[in-house]
Amino acid sequence: MAIGAALYAVFSWLFNGTVFVVPSISQVALRPAIAIPMFFGYAFGPVVGFFSGAVGNIFGDALTGFGLSPQWSIANGLIGFISGLPMLFADKKKSLDFILIIGSVLAALAVVVYLFNRSAINQLYYSDTPQPTSLLAGLSIVIGLVLVLIVRFAFGKNIDLATAVTWAMLGNILGIGFAAISDIWINGYSPTTAIVGEFLPAAGPNLIFAAILVPLLVVAYAAVQKQSGR
Repeated sequence: MAIGAALYAVFSWLFNGTVFVVPSISQVALRPAIAIPMFFGYAFGPVVGFFSGAVGNIFGDALTGFGLSPQWSIANGLIGFISGLPMLFADKKKSLDFILIIGSVLAALAVVVYLFNRSAINQLYYSDTPQPTSLLAGLSIVIGLVLVLIVRFAFGKNIDLATAVTWAMLGNILGIGFAAISDIWINGYSPTTAIVGEFLPAAGPNLIFAAILVPLLVVAYAAVQKQSGR
């Protein structure tokens, strides 16, 4: 728990500045470190995943100097927590298709909202010049979902890898969705603004990193376990 939170805090701080920003209504940046709570949740269970994501995000934001956003810290915790839920199931493979369907439906609904509101102006966090969410940001969740599907079916025989990526996908969508929907009440955003200007710019890139980085961490961890004889 401590190692996961520390790693996530440090790497969040490195990528959470103003260099790798994503046009959005709030402070959203490219965060490859999101793979850390996803992996720690899958490898060590939902409690470890939640702690790594929530506490790591709190300290990462503190190091960056952007202040504390409780809903986003909880969201990061939920990502790790949901990623760790497969540990509670005896048959990991049985749930994968159902989880993929849920994630795909939620992602599709968000994209539909974006496509019908492409002209919606975002008041950018990093800029005084409002502009619409870019097409790449709006459809990035589709790119991420396609990558997840590729991993799921191309490496289907590796049940650990397929399960880790599939549940990380669901954790990302539900976790970031929780934060974005919460901001309807916390920050007074409209539902459209929360989805188009906050959820998609954050969840899309996260999903891409999940599909690419989580498999690498799972494979590396399996190699370490094999080498140590566990």
